[in-house]
Formats: sequence, structure tokens, C-alpha cells
Amino acid sequence: MLKMSKRSLYVSVLIFTTIVIPEWAYTALIYVGNQDSNSISVIDSTKRSVIDTIPISGSGPFNLAISKDWRFLYIANIRSNDLLIMDLSTKRQVARMPTGAFTSDVALSPDGRYLYAVNSGSNDLAIIDSFTFMPGGFIQVGLKPSEVIFSRDGRYVYVTNSGSSDISVIDTISRSIVTSVFVGRDVMGIDITPDGRELWAAVRGEGLVAIIDTATNKIVDKILVGTDSYGIAISPDGRSALVSSRNNNSISRIDIPTRHLISTVLVSKKPDLIAFSIDGREAYVTSREGGTVEVIDMSINRVAATISVGTGPHGIAVRR
Repeated sequence: MLKMSKRSLYVSVLIFTTIVIPEWAYTALIYVGNQDSNSISVIDSTKRSVIDTIPISGSGPFNLAISKDWRFLYIANIRSNDLLIMDLSTKRQVARMPTGAFTSDVALSPDGRYLYAVNSGSNDLAIIDSFTFMPGGFIQVGLKPSEVIFSRDGRYVYVTNSGSSDISVIDTISRSIVTSVFVGRDVMGIDITPDGRELWAAVRGEGLVAIIDTATNKIVDKILVGTDSYGIAISPDGRSALVSSRNNNSISRIDIPTRHLISTVLVSKKPDLIAFSIDGREAYVTSREGGTVEVIDMSINRVAATISVGTGPHGIAVRR
């Protein structure tokens, strides 16, 4: 429901009312990769409904990323072992390239130049030039890598390795591992604080979140959450972290400044990945087994809507 702004104008001689719509209410589009139906669901954030379903040629869209200019969607396909690039203005595929075995994630460098794709079956990263779509080589990482994220300045790349229970820290200039940080059994999701000072990683096998200081590459704290902690996302203002707990069918909210668990929200069966709205007022959670995306209202810590999408939804990305 749209709430009327205090700055709304009322014209007494007319029956019409002019409503000033706050900036945050403008529509964003939410893209969801449906792993089992090989499609992308497009959700209108204000209507809270699917407005389009786009079939793709790849198989098993597992994770998504969006270009800095909001033009391209990058799709990591875990079953067809490739990366697909879609022009969002035309909804057409513009490139598809093999990357390696079981491509599970993709991240775009902060300068928008390079794509790093995670291959969980071949234990490496594939580097791709985002301007030319040409391959740029591979970097070996730990065992069964899962997710990848860049440092805020683009100097380093961090990869969670669920098989070797560590995070590979990679220098993007030398394209080599500078250190590996042992985190815990089956480390999975990862995010970085807006100031770039901390990495937060979901340690699935131990039901906790590990916090790593990026200056020292050392663990500085651990926070217990629900069992099978899988996905994690940090709010745009850097004050909250959300963690999905698949066995508990819940989302844990952690206050980042105090590192205290402040709420738990029950969601659909086996929640997976999480993305915030651009303004941080809402969070969106995929559920592969539930076939849904749930909208969490961050102001009240409750599910505000449940949206049915395709089969096996997993990866999610938000476009302004």
C-alpha cells in the first residue's frame, strides 16, 4: 500500500489529490534464475508479481549478476557449464561461453571490465573480458568453490571453497592466491561490508557466520545462526546482515555494529539466496523447494509478500 507523503498537495476546490511519490517507491526489477525450468523470472518490485518469464539456452541458471549500467544480466549455468550474457533491454542472449565444470557463480569487477566465474567442479575461476566476451585464463582455487566477490577497490577477489573449508584471497593484478583463510566446514555464501573492511561468510556445516578482517585476512568473530546457514547479504547501509538457514526455514537478521542476532523471520521451505532492494527497505529470498521469492519488509522484520516463480529458483539480482 502506498502511503501518502506529508508533502502531498491538496487542492481544495477540486476533488483530485496530488500525491508526491517518495523516491524509494519507484519500480525496480528483480531477476530470478529458475534452475530447474531454465528460465529467468522478472518481478516488478511494486506490483510484487512476475511480469515476464524469459527462457534461456543454458541449463541450470544458478547465480546472477548485473552490469554497472544495468544493461546486461550475467547468468552462471551450473548444468551446461557456461556463462550466458543477456541484454536486458531486448531480453535476448548476446553471448554464451563455456567456462568450466559446474559454473556456480559470477561476479563483475568494480570497474566493470572483468567477469570472474566460479567452477565448482574444476576448482577454478574463469576470467572473461566483459567488453569483448573473450576468455582471459583460469585461476586455481580451493576445493569445490561456491561463491565469489570482489573487494570494493577491485584489488582482491574472495572465493568460498566449501570442499576445503576456506576462502581463497586472490590478487587481481598477479592473478594468484595470496592466502587462504580457514573458515569452517562447508563455507558457502559471502558478502562484503560497504566500507570494504569486513567479509561475512555463511558456514553451512557449522550453522554460523564468520567475520574476516580484510586488512589482516583473519577471522575476528563468529556468530551462531540457524543450522545449514547458506546465503548471506549485507544491507546497503551496512547495518544489517541477513542469513538464510535452510534447515530452519528462516532468515536470521544480525545487527552489524553490535554483531548481535536481533530477529528471525520464518520463510518458505529451504531458503537459499538473498538480495536487498537498492534502498535497503526490502529483502528478497529465493526458495528452490518452495518455488518462491519472499519479500521481507525490513522495517517490521516480516514477510510482506510471497511470489511464485519458476521451478527451482536460486540466483537473484536487483536492477534499478
